[in-house]
Amino acid sequence: PPVITTEGDAVHFHLPAETRHALAEMALRGGATMFMVVHAAVAALLSRLGAGTDVPIGTPVAGRPDEALAGLVGFFVNTVVLRTDTGGDPTFTELLDRVRQSDLAAFDHAGAPFDQVVQAVAPIRSPAWHPLFQVMIAYHPAARPLDPLGGVTALQEEVDTGTAKFDLAVAVSEEGDGAIEYRTDLFTRGTAEKIAASLADLLGRVARDPDTRLSRLSVDPIEHPAWEPLPTAPRPPGAAGIEARLCELFADVLGIPRPRPDESFFELGGHSLLAGKLINRVRTEFAVQLPIMTLFEAPTATALAERVTSPHRAGHGLDVLLPIRTGGDGAPLFCVHPLFGLAWCFSGLAGLLDSPVYGLQARGLNRPAALPGSLDEMAADYLAAVRTVQPAGPYRLLGWSFGGVVAHAMAARLREEGEQVGLLAMLDSYPLLPGEEPETGDDEQDALRFLLRLAGHAARGPLDRRGVVRYLRAAGGVPAELEEPTISAMIDTAINAERLIQTDRHPHFDGDLLFFTAGVDKSGSELDPSRWRPYVGGAIEDHTIDCEHHELADPEPLARIARVLKERLR
Repeated sequence: PPVITTEGDAVHFHLPAETRHALAEMALRGGATMFMVVHAAVAALLSRLGAGTDVPIGTPVAGRPDEALAGLVGFFVNTVVLRTDTGGDPTFTELLDRVRQSDLAAFDHAGAPFDQVVQAVAPIRSPAWHPLFQVMIAYHPAARPLDPLGGVTALQEEVDTGTAKFDLAVAVSEEGDGAIEYRTDLFTRGTAEKIAASLADLLGRVARDPDTRLSRLSVDPIEHPAWEPLPTAPRPPGAAGIEARLCELFADVLGIPRPRPDESFFELGGHSLLAGKLINRVRTEFAVQLPIMTLFEAPTATALAERVTSPHRAGHGLDVLLPIRTGGDGAPLFCVHPLFGLAWCFSGLAGLLDSPVYGLQARGLNRPAALPGSLDEMAADYLAAVRTVQPAGPYRLLGWSFGGVVAHAMAARLREEGEQVGLLAMLDSYPLLPGEEPETGDDEQDALRFLLRLAGHAARGPLDRRGVVRYLRAAGGVPAELEEPTISAMIDTAINAERLIQTDRHPHFDGDLLFFTAGVDKSGSELDPSRWRPYVGGAIEDHTIDCEHHELADPEPLARIARVLKERLR
């Protein structure tokens, strides 16, 4: 709904005594509280239902954290946002420890007024959702009988108000009674009942086996309502004219006949280089400042026209999962980013393949996030994103440069979990061989030089990160479209990637590998797809592409790669 409503309802569940006792013992062993156990369970459930691995949840707090308030009369209540990291497929015990640490840190600042926190974070605001979280949790101690009031017996009675303040509000009591309050314009009662049952089942499962990994926690799948046609909404004045002009710009930039308004720029043959050209034309034509990522978020003339008239809407251009082509035949192809974390380079595949295409991008490009500590942690995080689109295999994976190393780790993990891998493909990706010593050097300086080179600039002498970031933003091209924190996060991603390649062990994948070698400037090089032989059990098929490593996503090399992929994806 475009505006939050307060119409709601509630469903109830109950935790048996043996489950409550086991959960309490788990909390005691981990130095946690039952509130933290419930928090961890709700975060795990939301993550498994598709909320991602960065799950913010709100909770009410009351008290007087400031001694200056001790003498005042009144009910001092506040809201605290608890940010939960479920990435890396932790066990529930490990997740509970993360929750314990983050909750304690958050409660240390429980006196910070919620409205001031919102102002400091400055999120994209909308009347359709709460600014920092949409799910509230609470844990209630055992209720005490009310004292008689002047000889009158007092009882507590729960009243159904038919309202809901949040999308979901989960409350669990010490006696095991649980309730989920939900907004009826977002959830049906059947869906809310499934969520409640899944939470109760999840708590029962981790009570029996606290070391269960999140990926092994089964949840009742939420059925999405069937699509139904809606009445055509009136269009804002001038929208049709903007849409028509955008179709003309699509045709001009792509060199094709005028497309339909619902056709994707990338499926029509566009790629990341042409995306910059089109966005520059849009800026000039409509006098609006749109970043290049807008085209990845709104790739049709219809969607882009809405951004032209409302340029400050939030998008997904820097999210971990980047939709490049959502329609098509067969299972999706998931493309893992190269060294600096962006997957925009794969946009050209949208017009070259018949299958859906999604990019996988480094976490932390759009908001601060912890860097993965291992290839396996990164693989688990990306697979969680993949499963929001494709819950079961066979999976199709492609990676370029460092992304090939990650795609290989993802494939190996999938096979360990009993899943099928239909395709593992790499674009000029190479591992360290067993016993091979990594090169040593200044990782940050190497990353800065490589980033400048990719942007078409040479560098000599020591480099300063802030200076490089500001230079790139002023020099034009894709880096100029990004904010300074995003470029800095890309540099951190590259440094961490080099560390993982040098220090982490590559797993073994028992399937085949489809490899594309960048053939230019390989004379005398020891880089060869056979380096993967210790880590790949099946056949290694190599196709040489006549280009340099950094040119593999250029239109002509990518077209040759796509012809081979298209045959394999049938």
